[in-house]
Amino acid sequence: MQESEFTASDGHRVAAWSWDIPSPRAVVQIAHGMGEHARRYDQVAQDLNAAGYAVFATDHRGHGGTATSPLGWMG
Repeated sequence: MQESEFTASDGHRVAAWSWDIPSPRAVVQIAHGMGEHARRYDQVAQDLNAAGYAVFATDHRGHGGTATSPLGWMG
């Protein structure tokens, strides 16, 4: 799992994770649920890697590494 980040068009920092493998069959984008974060899907991503898929996930606003306060922010 590799951590990265990017800046959204409004300047908000978004945390991202990738589980990359050489020559993947396809890329799977994980979109987590309410009250979760992307790293909760680490085992799922590893299982997908084993099946030949690269995986990418972001923490939605107010979640995990993208939260701007300990209580999160859904703005």
